[in-house]
Amino acid sequence: MVHNSNYLKPFIAAVACLLSLLGCERPAPSALVNDDSLNVSATVPLPSAGKVPGTDLTQSLSVSAGGTEAVSASSATAAFLPDGWQHPLRNPAASISARFRESGCFGNTAYDAGFYHLGADVPTGTNAPVYPVSAGTVAQVSSSGWGDGNVAVIVRHPLPDGGAIFVFYGHMVSKLMAGQSVSPAQMLGTVGAYRGSYHLHVGVHSSTSLAGPFGRMPCSAWPAANDFADPFAFLLSHLPAARADLVALDAQAQADVLAAARPDWRFTTSATLTLLTDLSWDANWQLRQASLAFSGGRRVTVYHATSVWNSANRATAFFDPDRGSSFTGWRFVK
Repeated sequence: MVHNSNYLKPFIAAVACLLSLLGCERPAPSALVNDDSLNVSATVPLPSAGKVPGTDLTQSLSVSAGGTEAVSASSATAAFLPDGWQHPLRNPAASISARFRESGCFGNTAYDAGFYHLGADVPTGTNAPVYPVSAGTVAQVSSSGWGDGNVAVIVRHPLPDGGAIFVFYGHMVSKLMAGQSVSPAQMLGTVGAYRGSYHLHVGVHSSTSLAGPFGRMPCSAWPAANDFADPFAFLLSHLPAARADLVALDAQAQADVLAAARPDWRFTTSATLTLLTDLSWDANWQLRQASLAFSGGRRVTVYHATSVWNSANRATAFFDPDRGSSFTGWRFVK
């Protein structure tokens, strides 16, 4: 029989204290330190050891220490629209220069003569980064009509009911190819020059199949929209599939944080926790954090990472104030 000496360490330390009749610190909890014995698939790496959590988190969920949700998730901050879609420029306050169905038809001059618009144009600066509105898969990359060297990256984004939408990110420079998966933390590319200026074309296509035209329609087809919808109006009236899962993931993270803290006598877990979430921290991980009462009247933040590809893969870590505020390193939740 093979014995794991790690189980004996706390007992040996306690006996040593009693025999020496000297006071000693209780050992740090094994639940919050690196453990090379964890059996974790090599295809699911931990967040990088150099990936230090920040404090600029975007969503909050108030939960009780007993694991019961007390307050539902609040609306997100600047990068996100109110219902959980990420703004493709991470700026929901950005202006729109050409709106959906704006036209150059029937005497109108607001748009290209002879056409009407199938999306919304958002002015940007030079080489502005573009992000997906939620997790998804690149369905197609269109290279015709978007400007020299530019493309439209077309991403399929799932909806909670099992359906999906195709979002067009046009007039941009990108190296993505069809079939690649994207996450909210991942740049799709940058906005390229078009007719001497910079703007991102955003289109939302609600059909299950893609057939052009994509960016604009000839006036002779008015008012047909080729299954396109007003992009931001659509996003503001529908939830992304990922948003529907956030409350459950928050609750799981809260339970993991409490379970990780309980073995350490220095933590007090009886107070109500506020769990904060950052969906854009890393391309592969969602970051959450909770501040817990700590010995000596201190508060310590425990961090939690959830894999965006498999929510069963989760890890915790914190900065230990009794060890020079050193980072404990990430450890998977068993």
